[in-house]
Amino acid sequence: MRKNIFNIFIFILLSALFSDCNHSSPQSVKYFSVNHSDEMKMLQDFYSAWITEGSMIDKSVERRIDSVRTLFCSVRLRKYLDSLTFDDLDYDPFLDSQMVDTLMLKNLSIEADSTHHGNFTARYDYGQYKSIIRLGLKKVKNRYLIDRLPDLEERLIQQKSQNIDSITN
Repeated sequence: MRKNIFNIFIFILLSALFSDCNHSSPQSVKYFSVNHSDEMKMLQDFYSAWITEGSMIDKSVERRIDSVRTLFCSVRLRKYLDSLTFDDLDYDPFLDSQMVDTLMLKNLSIEADSTHHGNFTARYDYGQYKSIIRLGLKKVKNRYLIDRLPDLEERLIQQKSQNIDSITN
């Protein structure tokens, strides 16, 4: 079972890495597809790898999660997440949860945000828990990368504002 999951993970990684190798468009072009199918497929691949790897309990899970994050997230987002402390972030920002279970993939849906170009919404139900995560994408070298987590960024700004208010009052 573990070997099968590992093979699926390797397949997803390789598919994502080589999916755009044959395109001849310039690297600087940063357009999003009209129907967003490429972006939604990338996010589906990301969540499949993220949840599958995160649900495994063994010593190498941290290393595998980091490789998924490196493959699917921009350098800016990785640096931002690395800068956060446990007080800032005590849950998985990609799932808006502290738990990870492959059953989350069963109800996962990805939608393009019609009001904000380049933003997408991931939704899933897990028992009574319903989660909605907004993600901002960026196209880099013919690949889409997760570049922003707007809900997390807004939540941290609110927390810092509340902390400043409590100190000054």
